Amino acid sequence: MPRTTTRHAAPAPAPAPSPSKHATQDGKPRVISDMGEFTDSVYDLVKTVPAGHVTTYGDVAEALGSKAVARHVGWALGKCWDADVPWWRVINSAGCVSFRASDIVSKKSKSKKPSSKKRKRDDDKDEVETVSQQETLLAAEGVTFETQGNMQKRRVRDFDDLRYQFPDVEFDEQL
Repeated sequence: MPRTTTRHAAPAPAPAPSPSKHATQDGKPRVISDMGEFTDSVYDLVKTVPAGHVTTYGDVAEALGSKAVARHVGWALGKCWDADVPWWRVINSAGCVSFRASDIVSKKSKSKKPSSKKRKRDDDKDEVETVSQQETLLAAEGVTFETQGNMQKRRVRDFDDLRYQFPDVEFDEQL
């Protein structure tokens, strides 16, 4: 039986990469050329987040041109002393406040069970709830928190509804 050969068309050339917010027109990653200028850009953008809304470090970074610099946004806000910059409106992508021990402003004690005068047991101990300055400032703007499951961190209630979406922001080639 004669053997038939099937001709296959040559594979189509790969499409040219489309420019993204994470790269310059030539496809190279964006570079933070001046940290002071970057910090000022972060502060200016965070000032546009309305009271009662939140955004994430990644959202701010993406609006500045590269989601890859989300950690840098956190660093810039961590050293923010400008009272006009509402740094407390920027939270992590899980919808929780990422606070440090130095940010704790109060500890609330809520009893799990009534204490026994006869004998203290581990399961009779009070549960301590920590509250950060960031949570306090957000609560003052009407943002509420909810505890999910066994998580110690509280998530912003209605996070998706309160999450601020930045309008398209024009930016230079370098951050």
